[in-house]
Amino acid sequence: MISYGNITAMALGAQHFYHCDAKDAMLISTISEATGEVVMRWVRESRSNHWLDSTCLALAAARSVARMDREVRARQWRQIEGVQLRGKTLAVIGLGKIGREVARRARAFGMEVHGFGNYWPEEIAAEFQITRHASLDSLFDNVDIISPHTNLNAQTLHCINAERLNRLPDGSWVINTGRGELIDQAAIIAALDSGKLAGYAADVLDQEPPPADHPLLHHPKVIITPHVGSRTFESVPRQAMKSLTNLINALKGEGECNCANGVI
Repeated sequence: MISYGNITAMALGAQHFYHCDAKDAMLISTISEATGEVVMRWVRESRSNHWLDSTCLALAAARSVARMDREVRARQWRQIEGVQLRGKTLAVIGLGKIGREVARRARAFGMEVHGFGNYWPEEIAAEFQITRHASLDSLFDNVDIISPHTNLNAQTLHCINAERLNRLPDGSWVINTGRGELIDQAAIIAALDSGKLAGYAADVLDQEPPPADHPLLHHPKVIITPHVGSRTFESVPRQAMKSLTNLINALKGEGECNCANGVI
């Protein structure tokens, strides 16, 4: 089976199967490994685009692009002053493949970068002068933008919460292309209303697609895109082809198949 979304063994009704995850690195945990199924994934192509999505959302938030677009279409000619990224401080949660690429581009914009995570790429951190923090709490002190790129688990669920948001300077932003559940939604909305956050931009939500009354959809300081960080005209067919190649190689018992759970 080749999938582009979240799927479980129970949903498939099968004890043993080949599952090729064509879209995302984080979905493997939803499939039980106890049944012995082979789980393969192709994520390098997907991840190579996520840094672009994070950067685009940061730029859109900094310059209030979405809000001004809405206002101009409503015949309101209001020239909102944006801010520049140069000189701002970015805090990256998780310096895996995506996080360190985001840090790399942030430095190109003249930003200072701070980071926190269990994995720490020493050479990359040194090259781009990333300041390491010993705790997630301290990462929120005196930074302008928070960008989470960590796995979703019991420890990271709602890791961006009211207590940590209150440590940020007024007028900060959160750019979330990781997982919708990494944020405490009520805390984000309260921070937007109080001015603690100048904006929240995300490519992910806790419910996808969201219901019509989802609170983030109706807040003027929020930018939402429909989980398209990995999707470009060029990348989608390459993801599909690699997943198909994984499956063929696994069935033939030869070549690379990117087995994610060590079954083969």
